[in-house]
Amino acid sequence: MVVYPMPVCLVVVIGTTAAQNIRADLLDLWKSHRIPLYARPQTASRRFSKNDGCTTIAVEKRQISLYEIESYFMKRPQSIAARRKNAASSDDAARPSGSQTLFRGLDVLEAVAGGISGLPELATSLDLHKSTTYRLAAALVERDYLRFTPGFGYTLGPKLLELGSAAHSNIDLVQIAKPILSELSAHTSDTVHLGVYDNESVLYLDKIAGGRRIVISSRVGERQPLHSTGLGKALMLDMEEAEWRTIYKSEKGPKDPKFLAQWLRRMAEYAGKGHAFDLEENEDRIRCVSAPIRDAAGSIVGAISVSSATQYMEEARMASLSADVKQAAGRISQALGWSGTQVGTRKKG
Repeated sequence: MVVYPMPVCLVVVIGTTAAQNIRADLLDLWKSHRIPLYARPQTASRRFSKNDGCTTIAVEKRQISLYEIESYFMKRPQSIAARRKNAASSDDAARPSGSQTLFRGLDVLEAVAGGISGLPELATSLDLHKSTTYRLAAALVERDYLRFTPGFGYTLGPKLLELGSAAHSNIDLVQIAKPILSELSAHTSDTVHLGVYDNESVLYLDKIAGGRRIVISSRVGERQPLHSTGLGKALMLDMEEAEWRTIYKSEKGPKDPKFLAQWLRRMAEYAGKGHAFDLEENEDRIRCVSAPIRDAAGSIVGAISVSSATQYMEEARMASLSADVKQAAGRISQALGWSGTQVGTRKKG
């Protein structure tokens, strides 16, 4: 391996369109633990030639190997600006304008997360006009994804902490619930689901298929209505009747007043018993028994259900399954810190 003493003049042959990324790349090189630099790289000179398309960069350091430099520039992850430049000719052309704005907004978030706080630096790193960068950043500030402090600049906002906490909680919930759900599925031979309230709907986090030859169309990651699913009803057990009505109407349940009255009566019964049923309301010939999961404060943070075909879900068996489902939900709740006594309110996602 050839080692060059300081100072070193590194000549990088690149297209002139990427020349502005060289300084950022060298700073990344300096920050990398793979190369033992002893002095911060500085751009001593730049020479642009339309003929050879070269840029000359002088780097202050004590020793550096040509192999390490070549290896770094071949393997380094692209900077945000370089990634955007490479994608401009293909991805941006294929994206609708709204999607392009979304991706640019995400680039702003990533840049701030990477330590860039000033508007001019953000615009430069993203290769955007200052006015465009300002509009994107202002929108993110308005929605609390970023925070702006005069004299300091942009930092990550509280909304990201909220979303990160929610994502972390959901992951923990799946991990905690998995063995209990597996036991419940093995005991009942039926399909078991785990879901949470998210964005005014039920978000399915987990599904464990039962031993019967029954196809249930649910999928992990999909969303379903609250009013017609067992999981959704279990998630709503702590709500007031007025909120039940609002959700029912917003999800466009059957308009027949008699059906709504019957649904409200059942919801009141479910709330009193601590479990809920889906009587083929969401999927034809499929019934389920569900129960809520509570956290340490007693708030409903999720729900589980046992689902099967109607021939395995006669009225007597559903009543019997209620105890098993509530017990499983209680075990998950206790793992989340619930004492089994206090009852709070449904926690929104």
